[in-house]
Amino acid sequence: MLVGGCGLRFVFRGIIWSLSGWLILAERRTRHQERGA
Repeated sequence: MLVGGCGLRFVFRGIIWSLSGWLILAERRTRHQERGA
């Protein structure tokens, strides 16, 4: 299941964007919890 270079780049970009988004959300949640506590 080999995809063209562009396809692989697009998939990698999506994974990186999703991971970065989740990390940002986790940081915001932890910060909110710390402020609330």
